[in-house]
Amino acid sequence: VAKVGMPVKLEVLISADTPVNAFMGEIAFDSNLFKVDSIEYNTALADLWVTEPWYSKADNTIYFAGGTTRVGGFTGEDNLITIYLSSQYTGETVVSIKNARILKHDGLGTDTVLAKGIDSIISLLAEDANSSVPEIKDMATEVTITPSLPSYDVNNDGKVSLADIATFM
Repeated sequence: VAKVGMPVKLEVLISADTPVNAFMGEIAFDSNLFKVDSIEYNTALADLWVTEPWYSKADNTIYFAGGTTRVGGFTGEDNLITIYLSSQYTGETVVSIKNARILKHDGLGTDTVLAKGIDSIISLLAEDANSSVPEIKDMATEVTITPSLPSYDVNNDGKVSLADIATFM
């Protein structure tokens, strides 16, 4: 919850038990309710940026694609991107990460599994001198890396084929 005109801080956190080395995605939000003040990115975590985090007002999206050159990849938890927004109007909106991918440090660019949904809801309140605004608490959505991928054999016939793609579609 934030008052109109109040700054809002969004963080993209990476948490990995399995070594990873590449991070990408798109952060989407309603540009009628938010204005982007600044974007910071962690070069200690991702020291190689294919696409430095940038904002496209045309589609209300912040794009990013980076990786680490650390020997052995990255494991642990760290902040990848911090976005500072200003709330513009009263309303409720969803800030979401789309097309998120985190790749294993296995030399093959293998996708890791993102274990749970990655959406946050932020409410914006008009400033009213007669009302109190609830204390703002940090809201972060965690992405967890799991050690195994789901089976691509969708129809369970023992092989991955075009039939699995057709079943999936």
